[in-house]
Amino acid sequence: MLLGVAKVCITPPVGVWQGGYASRTRPCEKISEDIFVRVHIHRHQEQTVAYIYADIVQWDNLVVAEARNTLREKFGLKENQLVFLASHNHSGPIVGHDEMQIPPAVESPAYTSFVMEKVCQAVETALSCLREVTMVRYNGLCRQNVFRRVNEDGKVRMAPNYEVPADRNLTVLAMRDGDGVVRGLMVHYACHANLANNYELHPDYPGVTLRMLDEAYPDSVALFMQGCTGDLRPNSVCGTEFVPAQYDKVLQFAEIFANTCRRTMEGPAIPVKDGLRVAVEKLRLPLVNTRTREELEELTRTGTDFQRSWAQTVLRRGNPASEVLEIMQIRYGSGCTIYTFNGEVVQAYAAYARELDPEAVCAAYTNGMIGYISTAKEIVEGGYEPDESAPYFGLAGTYSIEIEQLIRDRFRKLRETIKN
Repeated sequence: MLLGVAKVCITPPVGVWQGGYASRTRPCEKISEDIFVRVHIHRHQEQTVAYIYADIVQWDNLVVAEARNTLREKFGLKENQLVFLASHNHSGPIVGHDEMQIPPAVESPAYTSFVMEKVCQAVETALSCLREVTMVRYNGLCRQNVFRRVNEDGKVRMAPNYEVPADRNLTVLAMRDGDGVVRGLMVHYACHANLANNYELHPDYPGVTLRMLDEAYPDSVALFMQGCTGDLRPNSVCGTEFVPAQYDKVLQFAEIFANTCRRTMEGPAIPVKDGLRVAVEKLRLPLVNTRTREELEELTRTGTDFQRSWAQTVLRRGNPASEVLEIMQIRYGSGCTIYTFNGEVVQAYAAYARELDPEAVCAAYTNGMIGYISTAKEIVEGGYEPDESAPYFGLAGTYSIEIEQLIRDRFRKLRETIKN
């Protein structure tokens, strides 16, 4: 396999708005650590896949569409060759204009354009330095996350729940040249990047970890694949509640995580044989509890600032009765299959993927964002993820319980592509 890597700084100026928390009432006031776009180009024979990672909360739907057009025109890369990964960093800047703008937060169009320029720069650099490598996979465990839904008296609230096992799987993909030098790393883990909630901008634990891994392997560029962490969170707890961390604690959390990754790389190495095939499935996920156009138009006149913003977003999007889930399957020769989703997917779907394909690695927050993708059980229970979060993503309604079976059926279809 051929590998090309690059990373480019995308740190914004102080004063941009941060994504991830609706509770913020003012822009960023301090830069604690730089953030980056990181690119891996994987090529085998005629197939190429470009992984484009950023230390941001999510890739905006419209930005992904525009970036796909730009990268096709500049480099001939097609839609099914592009994988836009986000760490889901709640301390990063807003990038994009399809994202629900929660008053008073606003996008900086100039900054979004700047990020897109840096994406093109990084892709061009990575394409220019392709070298032959071999890939190996390391499987480990990491205990830094916790299930975050607690059902008390029939109502779900966000709190640490140690009775429900969290997905502790840690995967490290290492790419080495003929001399054994590490040239690229891909780290996969399922844990929200929301340790901090203040007005300091930094890459949270995923980006800090990548910086530490780059320092440990100076000829390499590492990137992070955020897992299905819709109902998982960092185990930053006091008593029975989650507590936010300051930047110094983010550094400690990241150091523990980076050391866990390095110890995992001291374990058995599973060869990932050459081969690269991509399949994409798109399915419509039905929405319920929607409003009529007349009701939305009334809200734009009489609602609160948040309601007006939400109604305007839904109307601009055409008040859809469904959202499109995009599942991408990236199959290497053997040893690894990566599945990606354009949503905040809960851990049960990653577990199901591994039941069908033990080599599965599931990355959420990829190629756009259509909100939380919960299970039927969680939808019935309610709570933040299936219910309360929907307006923050500009969704016209909440997802139907049907979506779990639709997604499971499509997983099985993708699995059949491997068998065939």
